[in-house]
Amino acid sequence: MKQIQIKEQKIDWLKIIKLALDKKHWGKTYTLYNYGDVVINAELENFNFPQDKATFKIKAIYKGSSDYSWRTEETIDYYLKNFTIEDFKMTLQKTIISFLKELLLYDAKRKAEKMYLDDWYMSSQITTEIIEEHGYTDDYNKAEELSEEMQEVVQDDIFEKILDNLNEGYNNKVAAYKHTVITTGIGATSENLYKLYNIIISNAQ
Repeated sequence: MKQIQIKEQKIDWLKIIKLALDKKHWGKTYTLYNYGDVVINAELENFNFPQDKATFKIKAIYKGSSDYSWRTEETIDYYLKNFTIEDFKMTLQKTIISFLKELLLYDAKRKAEKMYLDDWYMSSQITTEIIEEHGYTDDYNKAEELSEEMQEVVQDDIFEKILDNLNEGYNNKVAAYKHTVITTGIGATSENLYKLYNIIISNAQ
């Protein structure tokens, strides 16, 4: 099978900056990375004239991405008077690396939460037997002697503590799944996104 090649087009950092300097480029999209079905774009989102600041939107497009568009977008500011091209390059690379890591972990969390849903407890599942098992029967009963408002506060706190215990196994499984995805790529929603993430890290070093 032919290996997928990253298409980086030798990123023209000056060209990206010119998106901010020249009005005729405003609204245009510049492709930073293209790896299989993964595309990372940059476009000028707005320009603050008093601050001489350009805000770029970094957009990730890939199979299996979040239904929430804001999850696949990140912004980065470029101050024309204070940033050199190298400053911008370094800041943009760090932003993209952090952004892709966040996407990988978010997708992994969503996937794991569905996978281990049967291990997750809700407050509606807490019975008097479970309250007793966790040693909160006396506290729960005493709360019923308080005002309605205070009773609700105390009982909610008891439920929260019990849920923390009941969901410890579930939370550990979700955390372990996320760790596996970010360190090995196994179970990642987008294998190409994981590979691109690591390629960019290697190129930045």
